[in-house]
Amino acid sequence: MRHLRSFFAVLVLLSVAPAQQQQAKLSAPTYYLAARVKGCSAENIDVVGASNLPKGAVLQVQVTRFFHNAWADFSDPAYSTVNEKGYFSATLRPKQKMRFFNNLVVRVTFAPFFRGQPQEVLKVVGRRGQKLGDWNNPQLGQVSGPYFLIETIDRVNSCEGPTLADLPVVSQSKRDN
Repeated sequence: MRHLRSFFAVLVLLSVAPAQQQQAKLSAPTYYLAARVKGCSAENIDVVGASNLPKGAVLQVQVTRFFHNAWADFSDPAYSTVNEKGYFSATLRPKQKMRFFNNLVVRVTFAPFFRGQPQEVLKVVGRRGQKLGDWNNPQLGQVSGPYFLIETIDRVNSCEGPTLADLPVVSQSKRDN
């Protein structure tokens, strides 16, 4: 009976080992950013994320919402750094006289032109971001001229602040004046 248990234990170990080896071989075809709002209230939003950008890459994290063909920012930019394991985090606070609420968006952006981007990172991704990947990368964006960035968003959900319905409606005529 003892030998039978040992046989099954070895069999289980052997079946798990190939799965672990196969998982280690997986890699992304290009650079990526993934972010999630971990928690929020009217006064702060916590964001966590992962990336395969080089260690030390500086990311901009900001709370915003869609407004016509642009963004309406609800926080000043916060900056986070990708650590040696590929993770990052940030805590954001609303702009003065503003509060966070449901259905806002958190934007996380990597761009080589952000102040303080380490030279080691720029060597890998290019001074203009030209090594961030090709147009098959759904997160790749191009800004003025030959400068590239990658960006992701996550929806602010289950926040304790006011809802969009609680905010005053601004008519088109009031916005134009």
